[in-house]
Amino acid sequence: MFSSFKYSFSLRHYSFPTVTHDAMHMHSVDVKILCDEPDDTPPEFYFSSHHLDDLTEPAQVWHRGQQLLNLYKAAQILAENARTQAYLQLNMQLVNLYDNKTNHSYHANIDPVWVPLFSATELANVYKPQELIFAQSDASSAVIYTARTNDEVLTLLLQLARGLSYQNLYSIGDTVETFAKKRYGKKHGFKKLLAAKGYTEADYKSFTGIANNFGLLGVEARHGELGFSTPQQTMSLPDSQYMVTSLCREYLTQAYGLLFPARSEPRPASDWSIDTLF
Repeated sequence: MFSSFKYSFSLRHYSFPTVTHDAMHMHSVDVKILCDEPDDTPPEFYFSSHHLDDLTEPAQVWHRGQQLLNLYKAAQILAENARTQAYLQLNMQLVNLYDNKTNHSYHANIDPVWVPLFSATELANVYKPQELIFAQSDASSAVIYTARTNDEVLTLLLQLARGLSYQNLYSIGDTVETFAKKRYGKKHGFKKLLAAKGYTEADYKSFTGIANNFGLLGVEARHGELGFSTPQQTMSLPDSQYMVTSLCREYLTQAYGLLFPARSEPRPASDWSIDTLF
């Protein structure tokens, strides 16, 4: 099917505009969206990577393929300039595995077997300068490539791929805060990161206050029922997603020089109220 890749996965639950764009314009050396356009039928999209090429067991290919897809989904969240478009990518799933050399296919009922996320063979590969220039010219490719050798970047991507619920956003926020304090100082490191994106500590507490509150969120809250009173200031889930992912972007820009497309501005803090939670 795709002779330059040993394996490929069919996909479902993806954002059609995003995968169409990435099949044409994403120049990643780590992951690839492939497009097959049979005659008189809609295009079909597949996911692949040269990090899969050195594997021989389908169960190992499934495990590494899923982890690489997680990196791709998280990178899309960071790189997308529209709020909701990239979040749709979190629903993307691998469906069938195809061995492009033997034409065998394997269904998703295989139990994955753990292997390291990246291929040692691929990590040792020396790319031509123009290949890396292309890879670093789009944000999602650049952040995945940087995750090869930087644990902080990899950690944030793996966390983002788990979703953007209040609970997981709180976990991601903890990580960004820890990284910022470690790099820029415990007292003002995170405060400076917030200020760089136009937020204050009070704004951040509007997010953590609702994320912790069982009375408002029920089982979606970070804590169980602790008898907390209702916070006076709360932040909606879309605005919380926007803030936390923006802080991730800002940290990655400051710490690793990664650049992302400009985003439209969120609603002002005066709009954050219980009436705008969902």
